[in-house]
Amino acid sequence: GANWNLGLLDATCGGGSAALFASWDWENDRSAWAACDRDGALYRTANRGMNWDVVDVPGIGAMSLTAAPNGERVFLGTIDGLYISENDGPLELAAFDDMQIQSLAISPQWADGDRTLYAIIANGGWYISEDGGDSWSALTNLPSENYALSVAVSPDFGTDGIVAVAGYDGAYLSHDRGKTWAWLNTLELHEETSPQVVLEGEWYQ
Repeated sequence: GANWNLGLLDATCGGGSAALFASWDWENDRSAWAACDRDGALYRTANRGMNWDVVDVPGIGAMSLTAAPNGERVFLGTIDGLYISENDGPLELAAFDDMQIQSLAISPQWADGDRTLYAIIANGGWYISEDGGDSWSALTNLPSENYALSVAVSPDFGTDGIVAVAGYDGAYLSHDRGKTWAWLNTLELHEETSPQVVLEGEWYQ
């Protein structure tokens, strides 16, 4: 991150790139996905960003994005529901119709059979899917009813079950896949920006 260059999608998205996700298996599959905030146009690169191909254009503004290795399933969160693309196929509305999908996170151990995903909904709901997005359940015993903005999972989520959520009143951590939560800290609120969960250095245990 010491130096940055404008990406190939900047002009295509009109300066409005909404979401970017680099595969957890980046070293091997060289894949990443990006989406535009205006029409949700979903792009994929399989050569670390040298070239991008359009997957589909749902015509709905994108908010969040995550994907399984090699694009087996790509999950696009929009202002009007969750869309799924299977193996670079067309995006299909799969869940949360008429809801804004603020943030998504996927288990890094998908290739090992862990099909867990998390979704943060703009109305305050925190959801989990344990079958690759086929069905969703609302997490209970939430530590806060305030607006949540970001969710992230540990690189070793498949074994440690660590998931974090950040929002307007701070950040929360779970060591049991979201069954119970511990308050981490109060985030300094800047209304013009969105608090995010970011991994720097070693994952907090």
